[in-house]
Amino acid sequence: MKAATNCWRYLALMILWVASACDQPAIDWQPILERSASHALRTEVERAASAVEAAIPIVESNATDADVLLREADRSLRHLLDFYLPLMEAREHSYNALLFFNLGKIDRAEEELNLAESRLKTIARVDHGKLLQEMEPPLEDLEDARAAVRADPVIAHELLQSLTTRLNNMVVKGGLIVD
Repeated sequence: MKAATNCWRYLALMILWVASACDQPAIDWQPILERSASHALRTEVERAASAVEAAIPIVESNATDADVLLREADRSLRHLLDFYLPLMEAREHSYNALLFFNLGKIDRAEEELNLAESRLKTIARVDHGKLLQEMEPPLEDLEDARAAVRADPVIAHELLQSLTTRLNNMVVKGGLIVD
């Protein structure tokens, strides 16, 4: 009788263990964590933008055509600094959040989500909120993913993938925001 009771106990423990394992998202790959070149790219673009800004007052007194070209270059560089680079950084942080989540490093995944959110909010503030509407969908995706990270691992995995895909599409498609 005692042996049968022990058998049922072990069976119950085994069922609980299997059931808890079912809640975890499947990880069929081992990611390589590495830093992207976005920081170096940002530094170079900031340097170029500063040089262009310094050249504009000098050129104004010399050549109208050069002035127009420099102003266009400045607008282009500012767009890179204000939109594309922060967007690339947000994409990098969302990807890192997914990687850390899959590795079971929840605190680190949340840190990466915070960094992604910071970059998206930076974009939203450009030109007094000119890009706020474009940033609302990824910010909403981010909040949904953040809420699910500790509550439901399966849904969190899907939401983190969705966020990363959205941000990647925003970067790849340029000015078009397509899912």
